[in-house]
Amino acid sequence: MNELYFAPWFHKNNFIMLHTILRYGIISGLIVASLMFITQMTILGLSVQKETFDYGMIIGYTTIFLASMAIYYAVRHYRDVKNENQISFVQGLLIGLGVTLISCVFYSLMWMIIYYNFMPDFMDQYASYSIEKMQKAGATVDEINQFSKDLEGYKTMYKSPVNIFFLTMIEPLPVTFSVSLLSALILKRK
Repeated sequence: MNELYFAPWFHKNNFIMLHTILRYGIISGLIVASLMFITQMTILGLSVQKETFDYGMIIGYTTIFLASMAIYYAVRHYRDVKNENQISFVQGLLIGLGVTLISCVFYSLMWMIIYYNFMPDFMDQYASYSIEKMQKAGATVDEINQFSKDLEGYKTMYKSPVNIFFLTMIEPLPVTFSVSLLSALILKRK
């Protein structure tokens, strides 16, 4: 009875799906890691790190979005080439989430390389920049103190590589999950 229960997991299509996830996950991961490295090294080389805090999130999420296009191509490749022009929403979503997971690991590992080797004072610089910006905007002393207290919590979390890894893994999820959902919806075909 156990053989019948586990038999669907050893089906040829599942190995093909896993191969597709690995292939496109690595492609997406290499894209996002490369773009992050190039962007951060450019910022450091130009000595404009503080100036980029305002639009760094835009740059970061743009690179994440570009890399997440591999999700769409993974789902389409599996549907058109590997699965006889058919794919369910669930299959498409599973492929998208698999690619997302691999890409997020690359993203997080690259951030850790950059942080520990090139920007170990990132949190201190970000904190001082943010407080300075709040002061210029006319924030009250209580607001600044509360913000400082919140930042101290993040600084404490940033003392552990495990925390950095998992905090950074979460950053790309809104974009990559959305692309996974949209790809699965757009490309589903029975």
